[in-house]
Amino acid sequence: MMIRFLFSLLPSYKNEMKNSGSPIRGHRAPYWQIIGVIMALGMALRLINLDVPDMASDDAHYSFRAIGLVDYVASTNLQSTPVSWFDEPQWWQGISFHDAPPFVFWVQRFFFELAGDSVWAARMPFVLAGTALIGAVFLLGEAAAGASAGIAAAGAIAVMNYAVGASRIGLLDGFVALWGAAALYFFLKAGARPRYYLWWGLAAGLGILTKYTFFFLAPVFVGTLLLWRRDALRTK
Repeated sequence: MMIRFLFSLLPSYKNEMKNSGSPIRGHRAPYWQIIGVIMALGMALRLINLDVPDMASDDAHYSFRAIGLVDYVASTNLQSTPVSWFDEPQWWQGISFHDAPPFVFWVQRFFFELAGDSVWAARMPFVLAGTALIGAVFLLGEAAAGASAGIAAAGAIAVMNYAVGASRIGLLDGFVALWGAAALYFFLKAGARPRYYLWWGLAAGLGILTKYTFFFLAPVFVGTLLLWRRDALRTK
């Protein structure tokens, strides 16, 4: 019903496009009003009772390590980490984590500094990432199949139970999904406008700094460059 209501807002926009002949320049505002509503709804769903249930498993583990930027694992794990190797903390320990890159730990640390050590502060970065993902999915869907497809995709991910749940707990995958959607969007746009490769590189870099599984997207990008975009490799 929500998607049907949002699409009911589109006729005036379609008329403007028909009269102007331009679906992009100067006529995007109505779409962004719709996306704004979808993102607000998605954020509201992610904020409800954000501080419950209690933190557990990786949700608690990552947040605990972000408070002090300490590469620590449970005592039942026989693998040692740098925190136990030295009598005094080393300068590089705040950027060295044996099982994940440091970006999300840094972001959580910022929120802990801003709002104190609380469940709300630990999970708020993932709420914001999940909300931004809604906008990124719209852009990706619009670039791939048109604005209507983008709106439908954004509406789906705003209310999808797994997407909402993943944005309410401290798992790195919430940020991986955001950078993945952003990287795919910029890579798609770069086919016609090579300057978007810079933004693609930024999104891909943030993805790599978030979780090593982001490398699974590498075959998509490398394969496309080698098979269909060889000119991009020779362009400065």
